Amino acid sequence: MHLSRINIFSVSTFEYTAVMPFYNSEKTIRDALYSILNQSIKAKSIILVNDGSTDDSLNVIKDLILENSNIQLLNCELNSGIGTARNLSLKKINHDYVIFFDSDDLSEVNRAKMHAQMFIDGSNINYVSSIKRYPNSYVRKSINSSFYRVFQKQELIEKLFLGTSKLDFDFHIPASTLGIEYDLLLRLNGFDSLLRRLEDVDLAIRGADVGANFGFTSEIGVVRLSSHNRTKEPPVEFAAQRYLLRKYMAGALNSDLKNQLYFNVLRQLYFEKKYFIFLYHFFIGIFLLKLNSSFLINGFRRVIHDLRQ
Repeated sequence: MHLSRINIFSVSTFEYTAVMPFYNSEKTIRDALYSILNQSIKAKSIILVNDGSTDDSLNVIKDLILENSNIQLLNCELNSGIGTARNLSLKKINHDYVIFFDSDDLSEVNRAKMHAQMFIDGSNINYVSSIKRYPNSYVRKSINSSFYRVFQKQELIEKLFLGTSKLDFDFHIPASTLGIEYDLLLRLNGFDSLLRRLEDVDLAIRGADVGANFGFTSEIGVVRLSSHNRTKEPPVEFAAQRYLLRKYMAGALNSDLKNQLYFNVLRQLYFEKKYFIFLYHFFIGIFLLKLNSSFLINGFRRVIHDLRQ
């Protein structure tokens, strides 16, 4: 069932809480926080969650915290993962709308305004477009089509996991480009705390499951800077993929999700340089599981993207 609501604000009266978790982000966090403070529509409240940082992240922004009375700082004693860190903010949010920021990304000055317009247009959860820059100068664009839609859960699963569905428009759902109604976030119980990666994918699927109206804009609101810490290492990514595939495979209408789970294993073997075992399982996949050509082509494209980062 579609989640309906009545809009009672305009862009000029839009009020929201900004949430930014951080973990060992001393090189990027100051600029990231500035990009929140410099929004054309100011956040009424900014919640920073220190997810057990062991570097100088906190000291880098200490003066900005002292200078801005609307900033709240929450601390996790141990690194618990970005989903858990975001969830820590849930009881501190005191506005109807939430915009999530990442500590290694830069938000364009009108980003909050973009979210406000999508909320006004009727969405419960929405995303701006982004570009991602890697240290080797490789740039990847994640440009959405501009549209609103109440997704069927299964069509969203197939689009996000397989890249194949009847949906004929582009969209991307990183949490660092996300705006969401606070009531919807509470209804979903926040992010899945068992996930250290791909928690944004899981949130979107659960949003579709309760009938949320999604909004997307082609306007670029975020520059995502590639950074590295232990939560972004390949084993963490692969584990998250397997967790999600198993979580949602029970409702799959075809065998493609099982093939995707198989490819996840292949991809991990490849990047761990276990080439003999990789080739063994690769040929098993072709001859025994009968992986189709489009699946293999999509897998090859994914490997090329990984190598270019």
